[in-house]
Amino acid sequence: MAKSSPTFTLDPEYSGKALNLNIFPNKATTHEKKFELLVQLRTELANRIKTNNYPLKKTETEEVHQKPKHTVEQVLRMALDAKLKMKLSNRYKDDLTLVHRQFISFLTEQELNQPFDQIQVIKLEEFLSRYNSSGTYYMKKRSDLSILFSSGGKLTGNRSIARDTHTERAKAKLHTAYDKQKMKKLLAYLKEVSPTLHLCCLFTYGCWLRPHVEVLSLSKKQFKNDNTEIHLSGSENKGGKVRIVYVPDYVRTELETIIERLDDDVNIFSGTVEVLNRFYFTTQWKRLRIEMLEKKLIEDGQTIYSFRHTAAVEVYRRTKDIYLLQKLMGHSSITVTQKYLRSLGVVDIEEMKNFAPTL
Repeated sequence: MAKSSPTFTLDPEYSGKALNLNIFPNKATTHEKKFELLVQLRTELANRIKTNNYPLKKTETEEVHQKPKHTVEQVLRMALDAKLKMKLSNRYKDDLTLVHRQFISFLTEQELNQPFDQIQVIKLEEFLSRYNSSGTYYMKKRSDLSILFSSGGKLTGNRSIARDTHTERAKAKLHTAYDKQKMKKLLAYLKEVSPTLHLCCLFTYGCWLRPHVEVLSLSKKQFKNDNTEIHLSGSENKGGKVRIVYVPDYVRTELETIIERLDDDVNIFSGTVEVLNRFYFTTQWKRLRIEMLEKKLIEDGQTIYSFRHTAAVEVYRRTKDIYLLQKLMGHSSITVTQKYLRSLGVVDIEEMKNFAPTL
């Protein structure tokens, strides 16, 4: 029986790869050839060790084959383009575009052209320090910048450093709901001076819709069952889920005179298939704001969204059912609803009375 030839593992030293050679003794077809290659491998290895050239130092050829170094400017551009192609809200995209433009303008040409993985945290913090007029403003800008760096890191196989930047504690902002009687006077005023804004506020309060996307984009086809329901698909509301809301009589009364003459695809505010500019209601509100303050119809800080806040407070105080409120408001989770209530300063006064310290 013929004696079998010895075999060797294919570690770099046994193949010659560690010496930048392709010897591969194990691939020899005869025992004699294998022995010859092993001797050659041993000789080459001994020579490299003798000349202090083992392990091998990187050569210029090896450097060429390393992954290309993308510059800061290239990576952030790729990151922004990737985000703009996603199905995200226009507001989200606008915020990312703004922070990208601001950061690119902040860096010098040399800093823009340095490899992405060499930019330092201190440079990001220097940029963010421009936006520390409030904790909330700083953290919003930090979040937008972090999104770009995180996306850029994933595209190039690098770790994002933006999350290592300094954080600020954002002070909670208390949103002010409307007094019910005062709100009725405000709605009467809006109906007289701006019917479209009046209708928007009715939808925001009575149907719990967000004014600048959900209300603004309403078309006739979304109203079902004799205009008693509004059906929104996942792409038509912020929560991303199918949403059906009830239309109260006082909203339907104002709506029906408008909607009866429209075709299904027509937007109820523009009168065409096109949706008005997303700042349309905001602009109308700003034009009337000073007069509304003078007439004491609103308080400083109250907005169109305050109608939605008022509806949330009323529902919760009446039902104490946070799960129902989540469904009505179209929130993605209970956590969002809890934060929403905290921002409104909603507390159970009766419960506090029961546990108040006594003297």
